Amino acid sequence: MNTQSARLMWKEARTHRALWLSILAGESIIHLTARMSSAVSMELIPFLFVVTSLYILCAVALQFAGEVHVRTDVLSRMLPCSAFQLATAKLTAVIIGAALLVMAAFSSFLVIEFLVLPLIRLMSPRLVSAGNSVFASTLLTNSIFEDAIRYGSMLSVLLAVGVLVSTKSRDIFSTIMATLLVAASSLVIVNVAAYLMWNQWNSLGYVVGAANAVLVVLL
Repeated sequence: MNTQSARLMWKEARTHRALWLSILAGESIIHLTARMSSAVSMELIPFLFVVTSLYILCAVALQFAGEVHVRTDVLSRMLPCSAFQLATAKLTAVIIGAALLVMAAFSSFLVIEFLVLPLIRLMSPRLVSAGNSVFASTLLTNSIFEDAIRYGSMLSVLLAVGVLVSTKSRDIFSTIMATLLVAASSLVIVNVAAYLMWNQWNSLGYVVGAANAVLVVLL
């Protein structure tokens, strides 16, 4: 990676730094509040999927449609780099941001479940409900790998569709809504087709990624 590419990625990462921090802080507050207010069991993989999906949706919309919306796309075209380099920097910044968010959300999950909540229980047991995290039981089951593949394929579809829609749109909100609609529709179509072919939903974790990638290319 050369210096110019690194500077481009840093420039793009700064555009959604506030979004990254807001999502991390928001999910931590919601997680802690939900665990204290009701007997909710927090599952690790779906928890990380929701957080990462929200970030990808908003970050991709900001990176592409957001520039058109605030009319800074003209300035981006004046940078001493090719359109391919700029697009690659934008996409790389989103992917790295998503990976860092997964690690940060995972750390937040651990801190809340195994440090904050036990301390609150010791100080005031009435403040915390009886709901338990299923973190440990999730890691001890073989389904975690299938879940990771399934949710990872969904995130890849969300990212691909988001880039496709964002480059054609001029508004951030409409980009997010259209991305949700197209991604959800593609997943439903592929899942139904896979169910008709294999007659079971459990096999989707291993085939949905490739099938969704083909469908996104066709779109």
